[in-house]
Amino acid sequence: MEYWNKVEPLVLKELYHFIVYSLGGKISGEHGIGLKRKVFLKDTMEKSEYELCITLKKAFDPLMIMNPGKIIENMKRKQTKGEKTKEQIFQSALTLFKDKGFYNVTIEDITRHAGIAKGSFYTYFSTKSDIIVQEFWLIDSFYKSIEEEILSYESASERLFQFTHKQMEYVRDSIGVDLLKILYANQVSQEGSDKVIIDNKRFWHTFVERIMKEGLENGEIHSTLDATILATFFNRAMRGLLLDWNITSASFDLVAEGEKYCREFILHSFM
Repeated sequence: MEYWNKVEPLVLKELYHFIVYSLGGKISGEHGIGLKRKVFLKDTMEKSEYELCITLKKAFDPLMIMNPGKIIENMKRKQTKGEKTKEQIFQSALTLFKDKGFYNVTIEDITRHAGIAKGSFYTYFSTKSDIIVQEFWLIDSFYKSIEEEILSYESASERLFQFTHKQMEYVRDSIGVDLLKILYANQVSQEGSDKVIIDNKRFWHTFVERIMKEGLENGEIHSTLDATILATFFNRAMRGLLLDWNITSASFDLVAEGEKYCREFILHSFM
């Protein structure tokens, strides 16, 4: 086995480049390239073909949020002037929200901090709350980016556990408790029940629902509840954990607690 691990790359290069390519074939068909064959992709394509792949990627995924860096790496789309302005507003708002609190920041404060005219704000956002909504959709973009990795695990229980691990790690390290407090406080203070934090159309919900559905179909999950309800309950439990982390000002390790909460308590209720 040790010997094979050493010679495998050479054997595959011989197979893909000197045999498949020379005969006019491709290393993959309708099922995609796959990470194992990724390193041989450029060797088995004309330069024009590879550039066409990049063009198609940009057309269907202009924000570069679907499986970023999986096959075509280091590809960044140049921002337009309008996108740069929107990003300036967004980042300035988040900075001020963290420093002063959501309700103590005015739109004029945001645009002054961003160095743009006040009227420019309304070109991209209707209210301050729209910025909060955008942050939730950005969080969903992260969830989408780890979809393939999570689905590489075979069992529903391991998929849910690994998703929870990644979710809590992202919230702890990339969102942070200060911004999470703002996001939660904003959603709690809004009237009504139609809120992005509990929107079942978000990828967070649909992805967990998919895992639940497949777990029910293969008999791994034992429950009289359907996948939609199970996903709602699962995510509600995780929001409770995030709320505790908020209330205690990050007094415990969110990742370690999330793993324990998921593995030892949540999964036991329906596995």
